Amino acid sequence: MAKSKKTIPDKSFQIGQGIQLLEQWIFQLLDHGIEVLSKDKTRLEDISLRLLDYGIPSIAKRLRLLPDKINTDKGWKETILQELGEYLIMISIFKKNTDIQKEELLRYLSTPQRKADVEKLNYFIEDSWIYLGTIRIKEENILVVRNWFIGIETGKAALYIEYIFNRFVAERKFEWGKCYTGKVYYYPSQVPLRVTQIPSPSKSIPLAYLPKVLSIREFQKQWANEIIKVPWLKQKLLLIRHFKLVKHDNQYFINDDSELLLPLQCEPGHLPELIAFSLDIKGIFIGEYDDLKIRPLSVIHESGLIGIQ
Repeated sequence: MAKSKKTIPDKSFQIGQGIQLLEQWIFQLLDHGIEVLSKDKTRLEDISLRLLDYGIPSIAKRLRLLPDKINTDKGWKETILQELGEYLIMISIFKKNTDIQKEELLRYLSTPQRKADVEKLNYFIEDSWIYLGTIRIKEENILVVRNWFIGIETGKAALYIEYIFNRFVAERKFEWGKCYTGKVYYYPSQVPLRVTQIPSPSKSIPLAYLPKVLSIREFQKQWANEIIKVPWLKQKLLLIRHFKLVKHDNQYFINDDSELLLPLQCEPGHLPELIAFSLDIKGIFIGEYDDLKIRPLSVIHESGLIGIQ
């Protein structure tokens, strides 16, 4: 008798089971009160492991990081509720079964696509890419390195991310004032941002180069439109002119000609430098918008592009 072939479970079905489990877990948690997380950390460990079994490593990782926020963040309850709210939005999108958003959600939830597979899709933009700065974030035992670029001709942002797992793997170093000319391949998304690689440097930045900038109000409208398409979007490149630093209750904010404020997160040693650059009315502030706060990358001053690193 011939042996029956093992059937490979449909990826969408498997993730759907994990999504159902996550939804049940969230409602049970809300019934008991989120305070239980500060007393019993195994709840987060257990659900993380089970989501991994269902092929949802992205949410499993975020849940594993929550104990650190509970231990260090005074407003951890609000942070947890915001996180749970994002998960419920994802669950709602998955249940609606809409083709485009569900396809993107599956990409986000499951194992990341390999660079080679992304490049086979042949969605690329060819331009001269200017290096704008790097943000380094430690997550568990992994150093996440986010390198930001902008295309001279297209004005498109490109985010190149490296994950450094140990000290024997060096991150790629980029040069200030250089253009990296060539093709960059974008990961599939309704809001293309992350790229697989950055070409080699080829020339210096043109002296007369000035990127397109937005007011904070325009930026927020653009961000609102993007998170409607991709609710789990986290980072965005911000470029504003006429920027000022405003201090309120020991917290610094970025402001422009409008009355809108964006919370600034940076090393105290960089504040005098940023305040000095803000006195130049022609100066352009460049930063990473991440989870409702701004991290500085660089400024464009009369003397050129200057890193705030």
